[in-house]
Amino acid sequence: MLFNGLQKIAEFLQSLEFVCTNFYNIVLFIEQFLHN
Repeated sequence: MLFNGLQKIAEFLQSLEFVCTNFYNIVLFIEQFLHN
């Protein structure tokens, strides 16, 4: 049961990292767009 919970947490952290990375890339892209 505990291992299952840890697996869920690991999946959540991975998806969170994915979202943060994408968000960061989008922000950089928008900043470049605004500066031009």
